[in-house]
Amino acid sequence: MRILFFLAAWLLSGVASAQVVIEDMSVRPGGDYRVFDIPPPAPPGHGPRVSWGACRIECNEDYRCRAWTYEYPPFGGGVGVCRLKERVSAPAPDPCCVSGVKPTAPVLPSGETYYEHDTARDGDLMRDFVLQKYDQKAWMCEYACLIELDWLTGDRCRSWSFEQTPNKDAICRLFRDETGGFPKGGAVSHKIFP
Repeated sequence: MRILFFLAAWLLSGVASAQVVIEDMSVRPGGDYRVFDIPPPAPPGHGPRVSWGACRIECNEDYRCRAWTYEYPPFGGGVGVCRLKERVSAPAPDPCCVSGVKPTAPVLPSGETYYEHDTARDGDLMRDFVLQKYDQKAWMCEYACLIELDWLTGDRCRSWSFEQTPNKDAICRLFRDETGGFPKGGAVSHKIFP
C-alpha cells in the first residue's frame, strides 16, 4: 500500500510540475471581462466533478484570458462563479476563491481554438459517460480527462472525444492513448498529455 501511495505521489508530482501553479485561498482583483456560473458538482459516477478546474480550462481556451478566479459556491448550496481576467494582477488573500494565471502559450487569433472540431478519436478506452443536459460542453470532457487517473496502473487520460448529435445525449470518451482523430460531424476532441 505504501508503495502504491509513493507511486501515485511521484506520478502526480511530474504532472504538477508541468502545470500552472494554483493559488488556493486567493483572488486576483480587477480585469474581469467575462463572468459566468459553474454548475454544482455531479454525484460520483455521474460525470465530472466540476470545480475551479473548469474555470482554468475555460481561461486556457480563451485567447483573451490571462488569469482567472473561481469563487466557491456559498455554504448550503448554490453555484460557483468563474471570473476570466484580461490582465494579470497580484494575488490577494481571500478564503472565498482559488485563482491562477494562464500558462504562457501562443495567443490564438479571435475565434480560433486548440480543440479539433468535427473530429472524434478512438483507442484504448478508459471510460465513457453521458453528460447531463447542463453539462454538454466540450470543456467538461477535457476537464474529466485532466483529472482521470487509474490509481492501480498509473495510466492517465491522454486524449478525449466529446460526441454530441441532435436529439441525443452528449457522450464523453476518455482514452489512455493519443490516437489520431477521424472525421465525425458534431464531435470535438483533443490530446491532453503528449
